[in-house]
Amino acid sequence: MKKISNFGLVITIALVCAGLLSCSSDNNDIVEEGNNYKSLIIGKWELSNRTSIFTHLEFKSNGTFIYTSTHQEWEGSEEHGEYKIDGDLLYQHFSDENDWEMSKIILLNSMTLTIQNFDGVNVTGKADSYSRVK
Repeated sequence: MKKISNFGLVITIALVCAGLLSCSSDNNDIVEEGNNYKSLIIGKWELSNRTSIFTHLEFKSNGTFIYTSTHQEWEGSEEHGEYKIDGDLLYQHFSDENDWEMSKIILLNSMTLTIQNFDGVNVTGKADSYSRVK
């Protein structure tokens, strides 16, 4: 009888260990410092907090971006240029500007992009949040 009791205990411990080892984190796609922002940012994004006249943003794998708007009064408006990422900083060079604009990537995962203007020391203004479209 004692053998059956010990066998049951061993089986229970083995099942608990197997269950714990099979668990994984659900937020593997949240980018932390040192991870690959460059691949996650590529795609089309839609503004979700409505703080900008531009409602859509697309980052392409060739290092270019396009901002477009679907707001009635701004429909057809477009801004484009090139971008680069260094750590958690997003640099954008708009085609009609001389200087690069800098933003801090606050959150980037497979479904959400949140960026905020960065002056080199502090984040400024309101953050823009986007949801992935494609």
